[in-house]
Amino acid sequence: MLKGTIKAKKELEKKTANGNPYYSITVESDGVEMQGETTNGKVNPGQEYEFEQENNFFKFKTQNSYKKSYGGQNNKSFALSYAKDLVIAGKIDLKEIETYAENFNTWLSK
Repeated sequence: MLKGTIKAKKELEKKTANGNPYYSITVESDGVEMQGETTNGKVNPGQEYEFEQENNFFKFKTQNSYKKSYGGQNNKSFALSYAKDLVIAGKIDLKEIETYAENFNTWLSK
């Protein structure tokens, strides 16, 4: 992985199959400016990111700001809370709470 700073970002008219926009990106890494495209709308000019460049496409590693703001707190407690809410609402039985909590944890960890 390379490390660099986003210098410019511009939304393009081109869309992904899901309708998400492509962005034209300029990245500076070790004094060299590179241009390409990305579909990651979370990257912003002035910020430093780890990234990979394949052909003309950038893949950025972004921090999950929610996890970061809680010091990397484990999502398991959130997942269990969501599963508990389903039990209270009568949507699932108490004996299913662990299965649903595990599914929520997997989803939150993506």
